[in-house]
Amino acid sequence: MPWQYSCPPELTSPTVRMAHFQHTSDLRTERLAQLGWQPLSDSHDRSLDSHLRKRFPLLHGSRPPEPYVVWDVSLIYEDRKSYDLLEVDLNVNALRAIRECTSADEEILAIDYQHPWYRFQPHTLPLTGDPYDWAVPILPDGLIPLFLPYDFRFGIVGIPHHTICIFGDALLQAFSRNRPVLFDKQITWPVDPWPEGEKGNAES
Repeated sequence: MPWQYSCPPELTSPTVRMAHFQHTSDLRTERLAQLGWQPLSDSHDRSLDSHLRKRFPLLHGSRPPEPYVVWDVSLIYEDRKSYDLLEVDLNVNALRAIRECTSADEEILAIDYQHPWYRFQPHTLPLTGDPYDWAVPILPDGLIPLFLPYDFRFGIVGIPHHTICIFGDALLQAFSRNRPVLFDKQITWPVDPWPEGEKGNAES
């Protein structure tokens, strides 16, 4: 799931709470930088955003690039006790699949329309599956994460709250060899990207 700040309950002073939040955020930023997550500049964001909206206008009912497969991953919400294990398994296998489709020094874009965008090298990211190591989560827990190379030849699209779409022949083959436990139920397109009540926030 997306990283979330949790303030210790014993901190009651607003000033102390804010200082703790800033310190925790700084530590996370430092950790992500050590792992190779590099934020995209604002100008890069705007240029890439325009291109992406033409290629992947998911809010308007377009289909992903062929070939693609859509998975219902709602299994992860059925038992909170297994949530963490299933997310780690998803992250590990997704990273393995991406590595099979990229060169050793290739960068991948990691995009979340509600948070900062990043680029990273999948071959240098630790294969632990720890969600804390991901600046943008694979699991679409309320988000629309998008992972793809600069040439858009394959990609992973998360659709809130229970769907992941894989497109591109090479990545589909890689996932067939590195299949997450969550990938047990295929569904058909189109998929509503936003549950009822969230569309206004997505399109604003």
